[in-house]
Amino acid sequence: MERHLSNKPNRQLSNKPNRQLSKHGASTLLSLLFLGVIGLSLPGCGSGGDDGKTSEPAVTPPVATPTPEGSLTVSASESGAAIYLDGRFTGKLTPAELTLEPGEYTIGVGLNQSEQYLRRTVQVEADQTISLALDESDRQTPKAWKALFIGVAKVQAQGDSCVSQYQTEQLDAGFDFFRWSFKERVEPYSYHTMDWQFERLDITDEVVTLSNDKLIGPAEIEPYLTNVDKGDYDLIVSFFRGGAGSDDCYIDDFKGIAWYDYRVLNSDASYYTIRFYDDVSGRIEAAKANDRDPGMYIHEWLHTTAEWFFPDQGYAQPSSDGQVVHAAEVYGYSWPWMSWYRDLIRGQVKQQASYVGIGPDALLGCSVSEDALGLCSSAAGQAASDASSQVAPEAFIQTPLIYDKSAGQQVPWQTVSRPYRDGRVSFGQIPSGEQLCLNRHTVSYLLGDGTLALTLDESLCGEPSSARLSFTPWLAEEQSSRVITLPIDQASRLLASKKPFIEGEHLSLDEILIELRALMAHSL
Repeated sequence: MERHLSNKPNRQLSNKPNRQLSKHGASTLLSLLFLGVIGLSLPGCGSGGDDGKTSEPAVTPPVATPTPEGSLTVSASESGAAIYLDGRFTGKLTPAELTLEPGEYTIGVGLNQSEQYLRRTVQVEADQTISLALDESDRQTPKAWKALFIGVAKVQAQGDSCVSQYQTEQLDAGFDFFRWSFKERVEPYSYHTMDWQFERLDITDEVVTLSNDKLIGPAEIEPYLTNVDKGDYDLIVSFFRGGAGSDDCYIDDFKGIAWYDYRVLNSDASYYTIRFYDDVSGRIEAAKANDRDPGMYIHEWLHTTAEWFFPDQGYAQPSSDGQVVHAAEVYGYSWPWMSWYRDLIRGQVKQQASYVGIGPDALLGCSVSEDALGLCSSAAGQAASDASSQVAPEAFIQTPLIYDKSAGQQVPWQTVSRPYRDGRVSFGQIPSGEQLCLNRHTVSYLLGDGTLALTLDESLCGEPSSARLSFTPWLAEEQSSRVITLPIDQASRLLASKKPFIEGEHLSLDEILIELRALMAHSL
């Protein structure tokens, strides 16, 4: 029983590999830094001189014995269904054969017609062929996800006497569209591994004063959430009139803003707000017509989960300049963005030879409300361990794609993120073997109020090198980012100064954050 109580895919700053800076003097310290993070060991080199003595005979290394493998043939009631291996999309469709090392695996199949998810555990033996036919008995029960919709009838900008107002039927239309978005789009996109449940709380008697950004941020909505406890909801959404399309008490244009920090509210629920148009029903119908782009609510929800939550659970996401949802065009998607949202939710975004995104197993594994209650295992540490046994278990490794303009192609860079205070710090990128014309060194501090990033671009093809400092608040609009240019030597010094943090002395990171913030404030 139901109780009544942007749209264009974001970007976040990313980090890149480290080679020597022959011209600007950052090479030695930066090389030490990245080697310290990843824990690489390099072979020593002798003088190579000929002293006339007979050298020892070369030792022939033993021939490696091939690892025995088994064959697994996967089929289901539907042909052309997506096959998942241990939660990751393989790129193969049923029926298909997988060659695997001996061991236990979880095989999932996403059915395209019935939009259901089948899953079974199987043991693969060496030199054996196993046929696995998944059927209705393997269908997964969806996990309940809970949302609270808050329709705000009356809002007022600071210092303005005009009250922007929605009537009940307009709030009804906003709520119905919210519910439709998740029931008719998100649930099918998830192969019905999600069961969204909705409650509604309208604020009708009071006039809510907006923030300086003319939004209902966490600080503005918290006074109305005193009866909400941790674990009550996975998502809380506020909806109010901005008045775009009308001269009658116009406050500002349409905007959807999501907070990446899924613990931004006291209840540890993810949160976003929608400042909508004057003509609610007309705008909604236009968006839904021919599936033109009815993704407003989906887009913002993905910001609250794909940017931080699921990466923290150990699921690698597509990325461009460090942001997930706004990376669509980099991965070959175009407007309308519904296919991008679908593939992101299904974990079917192709990245090099693999696939990234959320995926049905992630949606079945842990919800935001369960995480708030401490019911989720720490998958981030396991993901890091699986990716590299040389990295501390609390670290999390991702390999996003960055466009190298000089090389004219997308290239992978490996980032290492570790927890820090109420956010994370990303550092220590190394190249993945491509011959590049651009070598980028970046430190991104993902903190409670935004991303503070220092980037040093070393040109390897004759163009001038450059460095910049940027701050992007979690009100994640491109125009709100602030960027200043730094001298190369200053950026090199700041990048090198974080080496003590990697060795465990967190105080050094505190100091560099203070210095970077002061530099940003002084330069603007």
